[in-house]
Amino acid sequence: MIRVLHLIQSVNAQAGGTATAFLGLLDALREHSQVHVLAVSTPPPEGDPAWATIRADRRARGESAWTLVKGQGRLLWPGPLGNAARHLLLSNKADLLHIHGLWSPDLLGAAQAAQAERVRYVWQPHGMLVRAALDQKKLKKRVFMALGMRAALERAAAIVYCSTDERSRSIPPAGYPAADQHVIPLPLHLPVGLPSRAQMRAEARRRFDIPADAPTVVFMGRLHHVKRLELAFEAVGRASRTLPNLHLLLLGEGEADYAAHLRALAESLGIAQRVRFAGFISGDDKWPALAAADILTLNSKHENFGFVAVEALCVGTVPVLTDNLALAPELAGVGGGFSCGQTPDDLAAAYIEALRASPRDDVVARGMAWVREHLSAAAVAGSLEGLYRRLLD
Repeated sequence: MIRVLHLIQSVNAQAGGTATAFLGLLDALREHSQVHVLAVSTPPPEGDPAWATIRADRRARGESAWTLVKGQGRLLWPGPLGNAARHLLLSNKADLLHIHGLWSPDLLGAAQAAQAERVRYVWQPHGMLVRAALDQKKLKKRVFMALGMRAALERAAAIVYCSTDERSRSIPPAGYPAADQHVIPLPLHLPVGLPSRAQMRAEARRRFDIPADAPTVVFMGRLHHVKRLELAFEAVGRASRTLPNLHLLLLGEGEADYAAHLRALAESLGIAQRVRFAGFISGDDKWPALAAADILTLNSKHENFGFVAVEALCVGTVPVLTDNLALAPELAGVGGGFSCGQTPDDLAAAYIEALRASPRDDVVARGMAWVREHLSAAAVAGSLEGLYRRLLD
């Protein structure tokens, strides 16, 4: 059995999609492959949903299945997290190293330790090599690249992207072989045993004070400028000329200043009475929250994968994505969602089209058929295991 050490900075669910992707990949590998997975990360905060996965893994596979280390590195020096990964590599506990994320001295230190021990490593940047992401805090990232990260990436046995869109928009080190760049999607773990959509929708609308008959757009994620929530607010304002009772439900938290900015924007657009700031939603609470809406909006500057679009489909909510995002061409191409341009008018028109789609159940069914074919946990685990075996041949 292949032993693969998976390393990530944090599995804090509130930290964003990289942690969710990491947990999903580990679950898929443990359930559907002949790969022995060792996970290393910092511990999530108490009460975080990730603890359920960690504790279940430790009960089923022993404490060594998940190494939790308090403390991260600073600047270019690895801290306790990187040192823990290095110790496991020095102890011959892994045949391969799989690194998740990018801008961390602990991840860099682990890659350098793997080189020293002649352990091959796979790097999965989770969207962090996309140009738009590289442009954020550009100077710091250029310095970090120059002081070691570029060399570590160049020596990776493989770079894994989660979509063809991520691959096409990423900037790996110059000269990195195309043959060593792979697209392996993130796995979907379909929810089981959920109440009916009608029941979840009714209960969630009461919870969030949304009228039963109000057309509703939902957003789920961090309240952060990269999500371009201003675009969604403006689109709701314009679509409200046609649908005057259109509501917007926001599932997520962010910096207080940014949330205040959004509230002020809602006031200026005349939609404040129809915008609901619901806060962070975790665990199984997300399913009824997503079902409360008719459509989901995803219109970020960039997304590594946009998993929330798939989650929305799982409860019968139709996704609307701007055409710069992964999954937009795939879902729109099979009629399982809607894709549009990146202006408020484009997005407003897409909202109206999606809300008027008939029969909407057919849109959801087509989207879910594509999801099951391409994103099953077994298919994704098989692809990763195949890559690992080829690298060790």
